[in-house]
Amino acid sequence: MIPTTRIAVPARALIATLALAWANVAMSQTASYDGSTRYLTLPSVTTGGTTYSNVVIRLDSFSIISVGGSGGSVAATCSPGMLTLAKFNAVAAGMTLAQVNQLMGCQYYAPQVVRTTLFTEYVWVTTDAAAFIEVTFDPSGSFVQDIGGGFKFSSGL
Repeated sequence: MIPTTRIAVPARALIATLALAWANVAMSQTASYDGSTRYLTLPSVTTGGTTYSNVVIRLDSFSIISVGGSGGSVAATCSPGMLTLAKFNAVAAGMTLAQVNQLMGCQYYAPQVVRTTLFTEYVWVTTDAAAFIEVTFDPSGSFVQDIGGGFKFSSGL
């Protein structure tokens, strides 16, 4: 058994620090996640002027807040099987269009874009038209917007 030390840190401060640390770690060191134990291991985290090494966090539940920009290529069209329920569930209010394209792995289908003064709707559809994911964005088309009653719809997943 690995000895552990409990450190009392206010939750808000810890969350903010972990978010910043995660960004810094991603640039300089490798973090790891073990799906079987749900442990996220960060090489180091600095909070309040103190640096902790080999920080292990158990993620009992989590939501995807953001998807990185250059994690992989984005295809011009959505191939059959590319749109999944997991990707649909991962779309969250506040995500940018670029983040949703990255998440889907393909570009939205431009002929089906709907723009109004209240919202913009983008649709990701497979080339065989067997599945689609429709997402509501703000009027400028920049950020996923929950307008009450839902902000996404899908079929064929």
